[in-house]
Amino acid sequence: MRVKALSGGERRRLDLAMATLGNPQVLFVDEPTTGLDPASRQRTWELVRMMLRGGTSVLLTTHYLEEAEELADRVLMMSSGKVVASGTVAEVVAAQPSTISFTDDGGLLPREVEGRRILSR
Repeated sequence: MRVKALSGGERRRLDLAMATLGNPQVLFVDEPTTGLDPASRQRTWELVRMMLRGGTSVLLTTHYLEEAEELADRVLMMSSGKVVASGTVAEVVAAQPSTISFTDDGGLLPREVEGRRILSR
């Protein structure tokens, strides 16, 4: 079968197989699970874990925060080509707490949920 005939997910798996074939000391993987189904994504994560256990250093780029939390011991976050956060996952999460805001211009949202007042802009 020619590579051109493979689906996107099949190409991702082939790329990863080729990259790990020689048991490299350093492995660079760019968005390895994009386009993969959940089962293939989990198998990819296990392959990365196996490489790490075997002593391979892995540099992983991803847009999936779940993937970074699951696989990385250190993270570096970039925006517009600039580093905006770096450290362990716990350090980055602690330094960048999540906030949620919303606008209710139409008055459609409740003002209170379970006795707690909701503030909106």
